[in-house]
Amino acid sequence: VEAALKNYFDVAGRAALSGEWNAWADLFTEDAIYVEHAYGILRGREGIREWVNAVTGSTPTDLQMIDEWHIIDNDLCVVYASNLRPAPDGGAPFQFSATAVLCYAGDGKWCYEEDLYNASEAERVMTAHAVTREGTA
Repeated sequence: VEAALKNYFDVAGRAALSGEWNAWADLFTEDAIYVEHAYGILRGREGIREWVNAVTGSTPTDLQMIDEWHIIDNDLCVVYASNLRPAPDGGAPFQFSATAVLCYAGDGKWCYEEDLYNASEAERVMTAHAVTREGTA
């Protein structure tokens, strides 16, 4: 489970940099459930794939998802992560925190994820980053 969680973050990092999220969606089982409180309940790998590609627009980003700490109990993982974007002017990064609950299904796949974060704070951080980026361009 530890190796699968590390792979999850590695694949997500590559997906963010490339804008290509299909390999990340492939980490979920065909019947996975993904609870994303700002977007609803996503059902199945293909539903997760459709959602992530719609939300990201396949646009590469400098967003980094950093596993700050996690707890694993059998097949259940609770992860506390920082979602950060480096400041275009070299200052402090723009970041918000999130907690995720994941259930490991075996064979490198996840059958459940629920993301818990303050959507208003995430939007504020991303907007502030965009404004700063425009100001330094």
